[in-house]
Amino acid sequence: MLVGDDEVVVNEDNVSEMLASTNWKLRKAAYDVLINLAVKKVEGRTPSNDISSSDIHSCIKSALPRMVQDKNPSALDSALRLAFLNANLCAEGCDPDQVTAVVSSIVTGSALSATRPSTAKLVDAVLMKIMEVTREEPSSIHIVSESLLEHGITSKKPKVVIKSVAIILDAAKAFGASTLPLTKIKSSTSKLLSHSNGNVRDNTIQILAEICRAVGSKDPLSDVVEAMKTSQASELDALLTKQPEQLPPEVGLRYATTFSESAPDALEALQAGAAEDSAARYEAREAVNIFDALKDTDYKAKLKEAKWSEKTAALDILIRCGGETPYKLIQPSSSVNYNPLISDLKKLLSHTHFAVRSKAMQALGMLGEGVGEKLFSHLKPLVPVLLGMMKDKKVARATNACLDALFGKVIGVSHLLEEEDGLPVILNEKKQKSPLVRQVALAFVLRCIERSETAGPRGALSESSAEKITDLCILKLKDSDTNVRNECNTVIRGLLNHEDSRIVSVAMKCANNLKQNNPRAFKAIMAKAMQKSHEDPL
Repeated sequence: MLVGDDEVVVNEDNVSEMLASTNWKLRKAAYDVLINLAVKKVEGRTPSNDISSSDIHSCIKSALPRMVQDKNPSALDSALRLAFLNANLCAEGCDPDQVTAVVSSIVTGSALSATRPSTAKLVDAVLMKIMEVTREEPSSIHIVSESLLEHGITSKKPKVVIKSVAIILDAAKAFGASTLPLTKIKSSTSKLLSHSNGNVRDNTIQILAEICRAVGSKDPLSDVVEAMKTSQASELDALLTKQPEQLPPEVGLRYATTFSESAPDALEALQAGAAEDSAARYEAREAVNIFDALKDTDYKAKLKEAKWSEKTAALDILIRCGGETPYKLIQPSSSVNYNPLISDLKKLLSHTHFAVRSKAMQALGMLGEGVGEKLFSHLKPLVPVLLGMMKDKKVARATNACLDALFGKVIGVSHLLEEEDGLPVILNEKKQKSPLVRQVALAFVLRCIERSETAGPRGALSESSAEKITDLCILKLKDSDTNVRNECNTVIRGLLNHEDSRIVSVAMKCANNLKQNNPRAFKAIMAKAMQKSHEDPL
């Protein structure tokens, strides 16, 4: 090939050298040589990522990320054509590391903001092809989308933001919204919905519609929908009314079977991602100094008032000062003393009005959740007190909420099994005459079992605790109250249905003792446990 006044010939032998030339014509010629080599290599074959880029030329893999950042428009077009062929033909087109390098160069370079029509079309084609041939984890679709979300929509150039959102929408339609990084898209929507450009806002609403169709509901996006302007929410509703169901992907994934085996369900991915985001936000938040927050309020004055309504108003102030949920409060220290606060709340648990008792329990739950295990010595003794309060149906909901707030953060399962003030005492008919209290205590244990993996750092269920619970429930199958006996069955089934096979094994070993002693109960427990396992196959 002849290039320039000096008639420099660019060919396969010197192409690596020409890629670094300061003369854009030489660089473009080098890109074109590589394109010709690629076309000849696969001529007559169906496009497939079954060759290595080194089979075309050894320089492609290392140089391609730099090529797609070429500042000359004409040379950039040739570089993008080569990138398209690499994605369409080469194994490196599916390799996460290579994809990340190429995509990052395209998104952070001048390609997205190019005004030349040919360049704009080539950028779209390259990114869409990279996503189409996704094969390994992390998926190329996620790599492209996340790069656009991180660098594209944050660009100061409106054109780049517009194009980034448009490509994500195209990807949702071409490959299905369920293939996208839904959580990261969701976290970016508030910024996009308030963007000054109308196309950005409109395309964002269309992306949300595609996600709603993919997961079958607006519910996972409820917080986004609530924050939208009325007109935007109406537009989303109109889109979903016009087309409620997800359409088949316009393009589809080249290796759809391979990808679908590893791709999680869209709804589960959205929920899991939301949990991860929530945990990250929680870690980033500063702990609230509730005592500083209370200084400028009339909390103390209202708490001293005789009227129950004034006391509940004081407790509302206290709860508001705890900040956002999940609560995160400053830890106790020489200058931070929770004792007087907890003491006041304990006294209110015996107030004559149910509303005061309920609010006091809500406040205690807030402190337990927000501070955690360092309040153990103050809050652990309240567990039997709270369970005893369940005899009053008016405060049942508040009591359960308080107990659930303490579990995992302040108390663990082992603490509930302590001989002095734990379940052995609470479930003893001679010491706890109320069958309702015995029943709700078992119901609380079941909730602890079900939440053992998610309730907090103290929520873990050990094999020894599982054994003690099972033995205790087997013993209480002799309780004089039918509801208590039924709740014991339910707790044992909860252990047999636990996700941890070690817990299941321990519970099964203990339950087997019922075969001889109480075969009827054993049959009922096992029938329900087996039914549950069939309903929820792994």
